[in-house]
Order: sequence, then structure tokens, then C-alpha cells
Amino acid sequence: MTISWTALVVVEQVNATSGIGYLMTQARTYGQTEIIVVGLVVYALFGLLGDIAVRTAERRALSWRRSLGS
Repeated sequence: MTISWTALVVVEQVNATSGIGYLMTQARTYGQTEIIVVGLVVYALFGLLGDIAVRTAERRALSWRRSLGS
């Protein structure tokens, strides 16, 4: 999951014509660091929410693992 998310971000940064990556690339071209920082914060929030979702799904799907240790 982590590798997929990282690949998505990289591909969007390199080859996008719209979206957060495109916005950040344009901001870099014109020296608008505040837009770059906001883009990074958005990516961080998406990553955090994705991590929480995966951990929750893992906890539910693998609930039997907790009972084996007891």
C-alpha cells in the first residue's frame, strides 16, 4: 500500500496536467512556495487518512491474530 501511494504521488508530480502535483509543479516554476507547502500538507493529510484506513481494515480483517496471543 505504501509503495502504491508513493508511486501515485511521484507519477502525479512528473506527468500530470491537473491536480495537486500539477499545481505544485507550476508553483515551483513561478516561485510560489506557499502553494508548495499547502500541497505537501494535503499529501500528508491524505497519507495519514490512508494509513488510518488501512490500519482499521487490518485490525478488523485480522482480529483472529489478537486472540491467538492470549
